Amino acid sequence: MNGDMPDEVDLEEQADAVADFVEELLGQMNIDAIAEPAQQGDRFYVDVLEAPPEDLALLIGKNTGQEEELEPMDALERKIVHDAVASIEGVQSGSRGEDPNRFVVISPVD
Repeated sequence: MNGDMPDEVDLEEQADAVADFVEELLGQMNIDAIAEPAQQGDRFYVDVLEAPPEDLALLIGKNTGQEEELEPMDALERKIVHDAVASIEGVQSGSRGEDPNRFVVISPVD
């Protein structure tokens, strides 16, 4: 590690862990897709690949016109979902419930 900044190996390991989590989450939602870590410059993110469009619509709550409630998850997992949803135009996310049963709700923007 270099000062307060994690080194690239640590970031790659974190990206791999996030991709594994996202793929497991998709599986729990019965969405057949692949989550792959990706990098652009010094930023790591997760691509969701090979998901049918109707499954992606369900995932982000966009074309359904309805909100979608995800399974309860811990704070770090919810943050990952909120960060991913924030990058998608036309949808928003929020959390409901009390820990340990707090969950994310994804809905279209009004």
